[in-house]
Amino acid sequence: MTAIETFTPTQSRPWPWFDDSDRATGLCSLAMIRYKVDELFACLRKSEEMERDLELKATNLGRTLTDEEKQKLSGLLKDLLSEMGELELFREISTVELITGFEEKMKRPGYLAQSAFDELQTRREYLEGALPSRQFMYIPEIKAVHYKNGNVLNKTAREAFPTAYEELIEAGNCYAAGRDDACVFHAMRALECPIKVLAKAIGVPLSKDIDLLTWGEFDREIAAQVNRLRNTGHTKERDEQIKFYSDLGTQFGYLQHSFRDYVCHGREHYDEKQAHSALDHGKDFVERLAREGLRE
Repeated sequence: MTAIETFTPTQSRPWPWFDDSDRATGLCSLAMIRYKVDELFACLRKSEEMERDLELKATNLGRTLTDEEKQKLSGLLKDLLSEMGELELFREISTVELITGFEEKMKRPGYLAQSAFDELQTRREYLEGALPSRQFMYIPEIKAVHYKNGNVLNKTAREAFPTAYEELIEAGNCYAAGRDDACVFHAMRALECPIKVLAKAIGVPLSKDIDLLTWGEFDREIAAQVNRLRNTGHTKERDEQIKFYSDLGTQFGYLQHSFRDYVCHGREHYDEKQAHSALDHGKDFVERLAREGLRE
């Protein structure tokens, strides 16, 4: 199963069904936006229910709408207008004119139930008829937790490394959307600032400007510093530092050789499992630095 399930409405099958509206997204103006599909479904259901009610009342020839019925119908029209606006449904006549024209007619004395039925049905069919031109997508529940995940880092790490935090949120968005290569890319870019902070923290004697160093150079410089620590006096603090930086060096090397070098140079494509691994390891790396009091 692909990471994003797609659904294109048809006249015979106009709406899918979702238990959780937060899983739903829509495509408008060639950009993916978050769209609560359940509100559209509720609006269309209410419209059909009101149409049935009006059609029944229209069997009594000459039956006009009461003020209460007009008020209820006006509320539904506002909901329809909102949904049409959200989906950017504009044709030869503007959406606003479709609704306001209807409301103006309702204000006239003796507005017939049959007329209200015809007008409401026309607007609902207009909305339904425009749906096939919109492609709806949803994120499976197991992946939805990664979409716009504000808790991708713990509070300490978020405050310590806001740049990495933003990148990891985007990595999570890409993972949720099934863009596995993009997920890996953003997860690796999230580490650029933390790695420079780490290099400064351990006093690496840099051979050039830190912003010009490659990941390979960082790896070698950090490994060299760990070796220098091993040649200092034996203390508990020294041993803890060696373990900490050695573990980070191992994790850093894994991230570099498994993901960063390949995704940044277009030499590899990643699947869902690999993308999730990159996201998790990137998150762990940043949180570990934050636990040690490092910050950008």
